Amino acid sequence: QDLLKAQKREKKRARQLRRQEARLEHLDKLGPQEREAFLARVKAEATQRRLDDKASLQHAFDTGRPRVAINCSFGDGMDFKELRSLAKQAQMAYTAVRDLRSPIQLHLTSVGEQNPARQALENIGMPGWIIHTHDESVWDVFDPSQLVILTPDADEDLEEVHDDKVYVIGGIVDRSVNKLQSLEQAQRHGAACLRRLPIRRH
Repeated sequence: QDLLKAQKREKKRARQLRRQEARLEHLDKLGPQEREAFLARVKAEATQRRLDDKASLQHAFDTGRPRVAINCSFGDGMDFKELRSLAKQAQMAYTAVRDLRSPIQLHLTSVGEQNPARQALENIGMPGWIIHTHDESVWDVFDPSQLVILTPDADEDLEEVHDDKVYVIGGIVDRSVNKLQSLEQAQRHGAACLRRLPIRRH
């Protein structure tokens, strides 16, 4: 798995380098005025893209559906590397919503000061995200009847997604593969709807 991650990072760096070289080659062919106009256009496009990204994120924050909550209540059971990986994956979810202009409304629950996951999330940039954060647990923030708990240990696949439901992802990075954590927590809270993503079928 570490080798695959390293290969992906290397491919990403290679793509970035190729784009940079192509841009420099293009600039070399332009005269002074053309180069100035080209750089101004690139800057304007980047500014507009950031504004559009922010507007899309704000719309999802205000009225987005369906809601997806990352349940971060498992932080006490993770070590430093696992907490850092959890924060990175939360960041990836946030940037996916941003880059895809998704209507999904993201929530992070149980991220109070006592949770060691909070520091990892803050270190990676959470305070600047346009995202709902809650000190309270997912069980206290939302109506339990609206919750769909996503866990690989559920018996039934998730077949449909409904705008009036809240889909709860367990914020767990457990390198020792301690199974059943999200399932057992859901059962303790009397969760009525447990589903697993249909990864095996697809």
